[in-house]
Amino acid sequence: MPYFQDSGPAPGPVAVRLVQHTPDPDRWVAAALLFSASAQPLEACRQAAFAASAEGLQGLFREVFCRMEPWDVLPRAFEQVELTFELTLSAAAHAQLKRHRMATLLAQPYEPSLGRTIPEAIQQAGLSDVFQRGLDRSEQLFGRIAAVLPEVAPYALTNAHHRRVLFRINARALGHFARLRCDAEAQWDIRRIAQTMVERAQEVMPQAAAFLGGKDCFERLKQDF
Repeated sequence: MPYFQDSGPAPGPVAVRLVQHTPDPDRWVAAALLFSASAQPLEACRQAAFAASAEGLQGLFREVFCRMEPWDVLPRAFEQVELTFELTLSAAAHAQLKRHRMATLLAQPYEPSLGRTIPEAIQQAGLSDVFQRGLDRSEQLFGRIAAVLPEVAPYALTNAHHRRVLFRINARALGHFARLRCDAEAQWDIRRIAQTMVERAQEVMPQAAAFLGGKDCFERLKQDF
């Protein structure tokens, strides 16, 4: 199956790029939903899904979403669509991301040149300069160790330092990821990344991804759709 490629520039120091996804994701999920609910061959379901009007497509997804509760996962038909994100994120956010095992995660080494994440609480407390000086000392130690034992050097960095990862996930697993990581109770750093990932997904699959969000906004999403 061919894939969409996005070669555009990464936006900002904490980047969230959707670099690859299954083509026509809304209609492929629709075809899989029709297949799982009928006795028709896949080709017939695919033709029906790709011939459906925008209103008909939305009606199909509304029928799926209106029956869901906050504890429900998306139907397995959503596994037919895969998305690949390139992320640049802090060590703290990466620790949250790697807990999601129903995905493929490829990580590069931590690299000081990729930037730092400064918590808003630190900024509000007026401690940004103190925090930055601590990070500077960490990077200096990183440089000295890297000259001798490069594989050990990343241990000198902090949870604020960044690495670049490639994160591939299917749409069903992304729904579960969003329920947990877009929720108001999620750790703030991974929450902002997860919210941006959902926005990127909704740009290419506005119907199938319309219901992605945290548990705290479940009822609003249900009413809006």
